[in-house]
Amino acid sequence: MKDEIIAMSKKNTFKQIPEEREEPAPPNVEKGVKSSMTFIRFVADIAVLYVGKVPEVVTGFMSGFEAEDEDEDATSGDT
Repeated sequence: MKDEIIAMSKKNTFKQIPEEREEPAPPNVEKGVKSSMTFIRFVADIAVLYVGKVPEVVTGFMSGFEAEDEDEDATSGDT
């Protein structure tokens, strides 16, 4: 038993691993991956365009509500 373990430890197991072969993907798989990547790129472009504007829009809404409150206070105090 001990001899078998020693023999196994001396054997180079990397030589037993078969070399990987690069084979081209089937056309339907390649087409599906390309269409998925195109869609993801489209969604990412939209996100880049609009996500950066979110703080500006929120600030605009908040300042708009504050301006309405100030106008209501000014008109109610005149009567």
